[in-house]
Amino acid sequence: MGGGIWSMHFVGMLAFSMPGTAISYDPFLTLLSLIVPVVVAAAASAVVGRRPQALLASGLAMGLGIAGMHYTGMAAMRMAAFIESDPAWVVLSIVIAVSASVVALWLAFRLTRRSRPRCANKSKPGRSLRFGRKARECLRYGMYSMRANDPVRLPEESAIRSR
Repeated sequence: MGGGIWSMHFVGMLAFSMPGTAISYDPFLTLLSLIVPVVVAAAASAVVGRRPQALLASGLAMGLGIAGMHYTGMAAMRMAAFIESDPAWVVLSIVIAVSASVVALWLAFRLTRRSRPRCANKSKPGRSLRFGRKARECLRYGMYSMRANDPVRLPEESAIRSR
């Protein structure tokens, strides 16, 4: 699950562009942004699979991991612009990530093997698509939080120009 979440996120990051600005990515931070969701999604799934009563805690951890992936991926961006985030949009993106994670884990584990009807597997693609939409919303609101300003200047240079 974590690799799929990261793939969707990274494709969205690659689609981001700013006219006249070259964007590249720090390899270490990009790799870290892949490792985080893979580890937290696997851990959350393992915990909920063994202890269903841990759904909320696991969803919280997975959602925070997904938000961490997003903002680590944003930090990996290298460009000649200063990036800042609007705290309200950041909080909203984290709330969406956590709620989508709780729902995804609940949907994945709500039917035990003993009580699962034969047609239950047919609904998995639908559940996956719904979770994908929520993950896309998390990315969208995370990107809304971002503001790119003028190319970065040294503080001394900015002070000199403002006099």
